[in-house]
Amino acid sequence: MAHGEVQPTSHLSTCNCIYRKSVLLQMGGFQAAGSEDSELAERIIAKHCCLYTPRALVRHRARGSLGAVFWWFHRRGRHQVYLISAVERERFARLRWNLATSLTLRFACLVALMLVCGLGVWLPVLLALYYLALVWRYRYSYRYLGRWDVVWVTPLVKVVMDLGLDSGKLHQGWRLLVGRGDLR
Repeated sequence: MAHGEVQPTSHLSTCNCIYRKSVLLQMGGFQAAGSEDSELAERIIAKHCCLYTPRALVRHRARGSLGAVFWWFHRRGRHQVYLISAVERERFARLRWNLATSLTLRFACLVALMLVCGLGVWLPVLLALYYLALVWRYRYSYRYLGRWDVVWVTPLVKVVMDLGLDSGKLHQGWRLLVGRGDLR
């Protein structure tokens, strides 16, 4: 869980936001073109102060399967690329950030480097350490749910989320390259 005081922020996890109705009306609500909450958050941040509240808790509807989680994040990845192409003011900076934060790209580079250097036998050890690091990172969820099984499966869900996000980015990037950048 995050610590600290309530403070202004310009970075929002949009699935964890609450907006005043007057702000939503002033900003014109969601745009039909796509990217829904992310695009709306960008417009709100540009004109209003947003606050980060570290002690706020948000509960989400369970997706029911890893496949449902994958496709949820696939859609989110497509929307991120759509935002870059449609409304983003700093396109290249955002594109670089999207590439730099890609778990799939980082993992592919690491595997290639390990294979070139003859260190492929260490890959299972690194995967195990990564898994344990994610368990440690998300251990706070036990405090709220009281279930260790959730803590132990969270790294798998996180990897599926990252793969879905990256596949969506690639999908939408390809659509942009072939001239079909809409979200259909």
